[in-house]
Amino acid sequence: MLRIFYKKDERQLYTSSGKKNLLTVNSLTNQTYDLIKEDILTGRICWNERLDIPQLSERFGVSRSPIIKAIEKLEHENLVVIIPNKGSFVVCPTEKDINEAYEIRVMVEETNCELAFQKNREKLIKELDDIEQEKKRNREKGWNYDYMLYYDRLFHNAIASCADNQQLYKIYTSVRCQTDLFMSKSSITRNESIPIEYSHDTILENLKKEDLSSVLRLMRVHLRQNFNDSILALNKYLAKTKDM
Repeated sequence: MLRIFYKKDERQLYTSSGKKNLLTVNSLTNQTYDLIKEDILTGRICWNERLDIPQLSERFGVSRSPIIKAIEKLEHENLVVIIPNKGSFVVCPTEKDINEAYEIRVMVEETNCELAFQKNREKLIKELDDIEQEKKRNREKGWNYDYMLYYDRLFHNAIASCADNQQLYKIYTSVRCQTDLFMSKSSITRNESIPIEYSHDTILENLKKEDLSSVLRLMRVHLRQNFNDSILALNKYLAKTKDM
């Protein structure tokens, strides 16, 4: 069986035999799309940064074709803007973009909570409990902002999944992608992750108490904090680039 993995340092696509991957263009497009998207959402590729196609092609060990197709997919997700005769750039949000995305996300997350509570409360509690326990175990080995964002994704994805509504899940993943982009620079505004971790714990505690109204209130507070972090990160980024 062919198993695909990435060399940790070079992040090129290889087969389990150690040879470069020779899959179809579509498969390579999906692989490179995932890699570039993760770099954008974790801030390794910054807002307004130009995506250098030859450099990415060499870095991932693939031709330019899957890189171009991956960038086109990212444009459809509003993570990249393609400017004719200039190139492809990571989107830099405006304050209006951030505000509108979080307004939608609050509505979607509240609906997810209500549906998950009604349909799969016990399953949801178990999944969130497992995530929180794993997070606490791994925190003892070391902790940083990327870890916090990773477990934040797991927590909210579990709620969306337990809502058991495919159409709503599509909306959730779309708006989540946007808010992750906004949060990708927010590590410059926060030195520790206690507030978000605390809100996850309290949301879970109130789920166990079957107190849905408190769960919804805490979710709004939690997302408002993310919104504030994103706005602060944007303002700091704009001030920094203005001085350059």
